[in-house]
Amino acid sequence: MRYAFVFVLIQFWAAIASAEDHQVSHKDYVLGNSLLTLYHEFGHALVDNLNLPVLGREEDAVDFFSILMIENKFHSKVITQSQEVQLDDFLWSTADVWLAYAESEEGEESNFASEHSLDMQRFNSHICLVYGSDPDFYSNLIQDFELEETEFENCEDRFSRIEASWMSVLEPSLQQGSDPNDDNEILVFIHEPNNPELKPFFDWVRNWPWLVDLQTSLSSTLILPKPITLSITECGEPNAFFDSEDNGITLCYELMAEYSEFYHQLQ
Repeated sequence: MRYAFVFVLIQFWAAIASAEDHQVSHKDYVLGNSLLTLYHEFGHALVDNLNLPVLGREEDAVDFFSILMIENKFHSKVITQSQEVQLDDFLWSTADVWLAYAESEEGEESNFASEHSLDMQRFNSHICLVYGSDPDFYSNLIQDFELEETEFENCEDRFSRIEASWMSVLEPSLQQGSDPNDDNEILVFIHEPNNPELKPFFDWVRNWPWLVDLQTSLSSTLILPKPITLSITECGEPNAFFDSEDNGITLCYELMAEYSEFYHQLQ
């Protein structure tokens, strides 16, 4: 058993060393993780607003939702080649952050009663779903993290089942051509931080095309019972959350700073 644990650690550190070779810009690394985080929180908002059934952990379900949203955009055939590369980098960056969180989790007592899966489980689920969406295209993701493709051979079926499940629960809320759009607003508020160290992240998001895309794509495809607000702001802690009382999503600049720190640790 001890030797098996040592072998897992060797694989883990080899994956980190390999991940360092993947070239993603600092900005794309931070914004990619931020976009997946926002889709994750919108998943929570949709579960609450649309009274969606969730079998299993809601946190896992909305993790899957965030990947499906990126993959849906990736395969929409309305984006440029450079945008495809950027989305690929976003998905890679989020896998790397789950790996970084898992590294810190190694030294902590695991909370098996948590509403979240363990970070290493979230890393593997992320890899599995991304790879399962297009095994030929994402074989490089498996190679980057020095994983074995045979360990992910069932991921294509898993992705298909999860995609079908999400589409099934969302279908009654999809807009038709004649559906009114008055309540479908997603209101975005980008607040300038007081902390000068957080100012670069404010500059990045205030003219961020993928944020506009998220806002317009969700509001134009779903029938929402009331507007959802999104605030990007200084919080005093690294966090992102959905608050059902004000039907609002918050992304904290401090969480973006944490993603930035992970990026610099790779350099």
